[in-house]
Amino acid sequence: LQADHQSKYFQDLKKEYQYLSGKYNLDPLYNKQFQFFRLRPNNFPTIRIAQLANLYFMHKTLFSKVLNVKNLKDYYAIFSNGTSEFWNIHYTFNTISKRSVKSLTKPFIDLLLINTIVPLLFVFGKRSVKWNEEKLFDLIKQIKPEKNNIIRELNKLNINAKNAFETQALLHLKSEYCDKHLCMQCAVGNVLLRKK
Repeated sequence: LQADHQSKYFQDLKKEYQYLSGKYNLDPLYNKQFQFFRLRPNNFPTIRIAQLANLYFMHKTLFSKVLNVKNLKDYYAIFSNGTSEFWNIHYTFNTISKRSVKSLTKPFIDLLLINTIVPLLFVFGKRSVKWNEEKLFDLIKQIKPEKNNIIRELNKLNINAKNAFETQALLHLKSEYCDKHLCMQCAVGNVLLRKK
């Protein structure tokens, strides 16, 4: 918010930021800190920050809600929020764009659950008496398998995962065995080497 734009939305944000930065001694973020190059517009930092801000605005007790979710569908409902109307016609503060609702996609929410929510709840659960970690295993088993370069390479070897629980296991095997050249200590590595 260091630049100066004329829109009422920007001016309101700037005014709110000035108040909060004085109250909480916040350090400003500069444009140079944000990476836009090689990103799809929906992944621009401005959009992701706007989505996070809207998520917090819509769910002030987010952690509490996340703790009490009963199924995957409820997680999708919590995280499927979009942005304010301003961001539906902007990707940055500077330029108006064609209208596009900027809500999180299911694959993005899946990654958010796998890489943030499940580990957070797992750590929280270790400190809680009433927590059932089987609930987390059930959740991650409901999520579709991840799609990334490592999983694609394993698929070429006819190693296929049915869900995110299995892709996480495969990623762990790769980092703990493949990357350390411990093929003979790995059950999967042994099978693959015997086939050759």
